[in-house]
Amino acid sequence: MRVIMDKAELKLYEIDSESGLKEYIGANNGIIVGNNVQVKNNFYIIECIANNVKRMIGILNEGHGIIPTVAKLKKSDILIVASDKSLYILDLKVNAEFKNIISDSLIFDLIVRENEEKIVVICELGIQCMTITGDKVWNYDSDIISDFSLYEDYVKVTIEGVDYDISLVNGEVISSQLQI
Repeated sequence: MRVIMDKAELKLYEIDSESGLKEYIGANNGIIVGNNVQVKNNFYIIECIANNVKRMIGILNEGHGIIPTVAKLKKSDILIVASDKSLYILDLKVNAEFKNIISDSLIFDLIVRENEEKIVVICELGIQCMTITGDKVWNYDSDIISDFSLYEDYVKVTIEGVDYDISLVNGEVISSQLQI
């Protein structure tokens, strides 16, 4: 196993094989997400602490070159995992998948706005905002996003050579500028 991310309560590892992942997760009474992926190329393990209990989550990933994004809510035992086109909302109290939201395109990144109890998901073809229970708040559809930068209240996305600043509050375009 090789370490991908190492934070205080959260670690992400990459493992070489599906059988190794299943063996490790089984031995540690964990759960596996991503069973619905078509081609299983990459395998990850999340290790996190919830209520002083170590939890293990395995991720089956198609291998599009995007490492899964993981965020743990500080005020609750909710873990958010973005992998391929799926956003998994996991309840660590019962060690189970609460919800699996499938996007139309690959997920690049996610932002947890915990004080608002919202998740903002940056995808290849747009931005989605939802509650921490997975209910849609707003959606911004676009052509292919070639680059993005996250800021406190907005995200700057580049689409076909134009930069757009998209509000994280309501998903509306704040400004746009042609790249030079």
